[in-house]
Amino acid sequence: MPVRSQKGSEKQIESPSINKAIIQPQKVELMQNSERLTFIRPTTKLQIAELWQNNFEGHEKYNHVHAHVPRQFQVPNEQSLNGFLPIQPNAWLIQRSAEQDIIGYIIQGNFGGLINNVGFLIGLPYVGKGYASEALNAMLNSLYMSGLKETYGQCLESNRASFRTMEKCGFDCVGPTGRVFGGVHELRFKKSW
Repeated sequence: MPVRSQKGSEKQIESPSINKAIIQPQKVELMQNSERLTFIRPTTKLQIAELWQNNFEGHEKYNHVHAHVPRQFQVPNEQSLNGFLPIQPNAWLIQRSAEQDIIGYIIQGNFGGLINNVGFLIGLPYVGKGYASEALNAMLNSLYMSGLKETYGQCLESNRASFRTMEKCGFDCVGPTGRVFGGVHELRFKKSW
């Protein structure tokens, strides 16, 4: 499958093989806050409830998330977020510093059948303001400072916003993962230091 790089040149990429050995994620003890964002560990049900309310609750917000989550995967609910995010070593809630509201989350580790992977979600009311790039760069800086040499990300080829965010943060698209959801290819990205 041809993939266009950020510079517009076309290259043929074979789907990378994913090492199935379990790699323990490099634990990030502290995320440095960015100019507009504060990163907090998801430790209480109240925090998860705010994440849910601000980012998932309501038909429009839910459809925004569902548009970027393949139908084969369950779109999270408040209960599943309560059971998942607090136990992840590198999961952080994203809070706007001035407004003190939780606008999404960012995670790095082994999840969803993927290893050494970065994932992020910014809720519909907050998209288009550069928060995803700011949060991803903060996570990447923390991973670099912890000694990690590379990490990966995935998104559906139809999710142009995540594609652009990863490229803006220095990820290279290395090609399709080999997974196809509803006729849409999933792409794999790699960031190395």
